[in-house]
Amino acid sequence: MAPRPDPALATPPVPDFSATVPLGSDPYASARRQAGTPPVPGSPWCRVTVCAPHRTADVALPTGVPVAELVPMLLDLLGRPSGMSGGPVPWRLATAAGALLPAASSLDLLGVLDGEVLYFAPDVAPPPPPVLDDPVDALARAATPTPGGGIEGAGSVLALLVAGIAAGLLAVAAATGSAGRVPVAVVAALLAVGGVVAAGRRPPDLAGLREARVAALAATGFAAAAGWAALPSGPGGLLLTAAAGGVAAAGGQIVVRVVTPALLAVATIAGALVVAATGALLTGAGAAPVAATTAAVALAANALVPRCALRLAGLPSPAVPPIDDDLVTGAGADMSPDELADRADLARGYLTGGVAGLACVAAGGAVVATTSTAVPSWLAALFAALVALVLALRSRGTPDATTVLVLLTTAAVAGLAALLPVAAAGPVGPIVVGLVLVAAAAGLGTRGRVVASPVLRRATDMIEIGLVATTAPLAVAVSGLYTVVHGL
Repeated sequence: MAPRPDPALATPPVPDFSATVPLGSDPYASARRQAGTPPVPGSPWCRVTVCAPHRTADVALPTGVPVAELVPMLLDLLGRPSGMSGGPVPWRLATAAGALLPAASSLDLLGVLDGEVLYFAPDVAPPPPPVLDDPVDALARAATPTPGGGIEGAGSVLALLVAGIAAGLLAVAAATGSAGRVPVAVVAALLAVGGVVAAGRRPPDLAGLREARVAALAATGFAAAAGWAALPSGPGGLLLTAAAGGVAAAGGQIVVRVVTPALLAVATIAGALVVAATGALLTGAGAAPVAATTAAVALAANALVPRCALRLAGLPSPAVPPIDDDLVTGAGADMSPDELADRADLARGYLTGGVAGLACVAAGGAVVATTSTAVPSWLAALFAALVALVLALRSRGTPDATTVLVLLTTAAVAGLAALLPVAAAGPVGPIVVGLVLVAAAAGLGTRGRVVASPVLRRATDMIEIGLVATTAPLAVAVSGLYTVVHGL
């Protein structure tokens, strides 16, 4: 080892911090070149700073010696840390950016300059990935944005669009009488069965899974068309259509075997329509009362979807330590990391499908309650506005892009339905509607830049709970029960 260099020679030049340097590069390199102190070609020594885990030293290293021979010299000079135990561990030199220096190369060949900082540390294996023994952490890790499907995703959407148009044409042909109801129902039912069978015979790869999901979703449309063709009118027709579509969605989910949020959403919507149609048949109520009641129930049930998703996926409940104990064993400690990640992904699929389905039911009920009468009701409009506000507030609690898109879209649909009485209120109505739409667009545009404090988030949660509770009496008012009770 050479003696420590003269401090005058070791004084580092001042870098230009206004200059743009690539990420990981040395900001002092340009300053050294400007100071006129570049390394002398063929110089036998390179003056560097070596940082070890326990000690830092300024040394002069020979430039023509391989790095593998410098390592034991540095280890003798710096010594081993006192806390190290176990067998011998190889040591490595690395740059300030973390790149390891090849053992067979010399400092001259690597272009190491005077004044650079090298890190000297044991070459140990990287730490293992974190083990998430808490289902909350596992769900948070799994809820990362996923990239789009590109051309394959566009092709799937186009295929579903064509299948939906075909199913709609079959239903319209049967309803208008341009074709026989029985032949149309038989053809649509055969197409639905064929779609479910094709979904069950997919190859076991990602492309096959995508094709199976497309086939199962197309089968639900043809099954609904078959039910509408068999009975194309009234609550009975809606009941048969929803039941056929729900059975096809459930069958498609069974044969696909991988959780599909779109199929779960369709099954949820079909189940809600079956309950609503059954209630309309039993009570003889009109469309507005049934729609308002269904929307209020769906809005309240939407808050229970996260807990149900955890239970269906088999994830344990979060472990909460007692007041007098800060440590607690994780509820999922007996699960392997891979199993916990798989169950978290399964819970995410259940959550997306359930939230999307109930949001569509709530928004659809608000639209039907507002538009089912010749003159839009102000009570129904207020109910639709509350539904839109609750759905919009609920979108802030999930990082999943698909769920946020569905919640915001359904909130926009319910909000537009709430503006119908305002638009029909006179010449000032369209102006008010335009101002409201501009304000909504401005709010959505600044959505990503607002960082709410914990107090504001808790206050927003309380406001959301209050709005959900307010929808129940409004639904009763829209259904006309107050008038019936008052007349008794």
